[in-house]
Amino acid sequence: MDEQVESLIEEIRQTGDSEKFTQIIVKFQSPIYRYCFRLLGNQQDAEDLTQDVFIRAFQNLEQYRPAVSFSAWLYRIAYNQCSNKLKRKKIFDRIRSIMNWTTTTDSVEQYVENQLFSEPMARALSQLSLVERNLIILRILEERSFEEIREILSYTSTEAVKKKYQRTKNKLKVWLQEGEELENGAGATFQG
Repeated sequence: MDEQVESLIEEIRQTGDSEKFTQIIVKFQSPIYRYCFRLLGNQQDAEDLTQDVFIRAFQNLEQYRPAVSFSAWLYRIAYNQCSNKLKRKKIFDRIRSIMNWTTTTDSVEQYVENQLFSEPMARALSQLSLVERNLIILRILEERSFEEIREILSYTSTEAVKKKYQRTKNKLKVWLQEGEELENGAGATFQG
C-alpha cells in the first residue's frame, strides 16, 4: 500500500478538505480513465464515469477501509459504475460494438491500444463476458496483481482469480487462433 496516499486519505477524512482530494485525483485519474475507456469503449462515457468515480469516492471516503489498497477501492467503484452503465445500455448490444473505438489522438498509447485491439483480438474479446473481459483488462492492460484483482472483483481467494484468469486466457487464445485461421482461409477447406 502507498503510505503517502493512505496518510493523505486519513487527513482528508479528518478535515473534509476537498482541495487535498485533488491530489488523489491527479494521481489516479489517468489509470481510472483508461480502465473505464477499456471497459466501455467510448471516450465520452469513460470521461463522465471517471468524474463520477472520484465524486463517489470523495462522498464515500468514510467507507474506505485501509485493509484494501486505495487504488483497488477506486477500481472497484469504477467497475461498478461501468457495469451499471453497460447494463443501462443493453450490455449484449454494447459488447458487440465495444471494440469500434474512435478517438482523435494518435498517441503512443493509442497505437498500442490499436495493436492490442486488432480485428481478431476485438472479435475474441467481444465473446467474453463482462467479468472475463474485466479480468483480462485488469491483468494485462492495467498490469494489476492477482491480489489487487481479488480485491477489486471481491473474489474469495487469489487462487480463484488465478484459475478464472487462466481459463479466460485459454478461451481467448482458442478464439484468437480460430479468428486467424478464418482470416487466412485455413478454415475454408476440409480435408478428410
